Amino acid sequence: MMIRRAFLISALAALAACADPASKASQKPLPFEVREVTLDTTNLKVEHFADVEKFERSPQQVKSDVTKALQTALEASPSGDVDVTVALTKLYLISAVEAAVPGLDSNVTGTIKAVNTNTGETVVEPFEFTAGAPDFHGAGLVGIVLAPGLDKDYTDTITGFAYAVRNRLAEQ
Repeated sequence: MMIRRAFLISALAALAACADPASKASQKPLPFEVREVTLDTTNLKVEHFADVEKFERSPQQVKSDVTKALQTALEASPSGDVDVTVALTKLYLISAVEAAVPGLDSNVTGTIKAVNTNTGETVVEPFEFTAGAPDFHGAGLVGIVLAPGLDKDYTDTITGFAYAVRNRLAEQ
């Protein structure tokens, strides 16, 4: 019984490691080239519970981290012709205990808009979007065991959000 449990946990850990939002296979091509990403964190609420209370990043650090993740995911370039604006409203980080609850994951919520820099025309109308890391923790004790630490969860969540924004913009 112990061997089967260890095998199951190893298999789930390997599966979780395969979920890489930055892989080229999971990226859709954008119908435009992004020049600049602007982030507004004026109304950002950071929500967290239990052991996540140790979250010590300032709103400015969150803004910087998410901006960098979006610039990377959207392949922002000075030669681009579209500016993307994201107004972040929520960063929700779960604790290891909450990872045991099926369907409960850390995520970021924001309103996204894209404007053509040459014409001023709105390329993508504003829409609210929520996404996070596409990893799999499992439920119950497996979820607790496979839950990432706070720093990794934060990084995975904003990276997952950035690449999900890219794929959503590609569908517009």
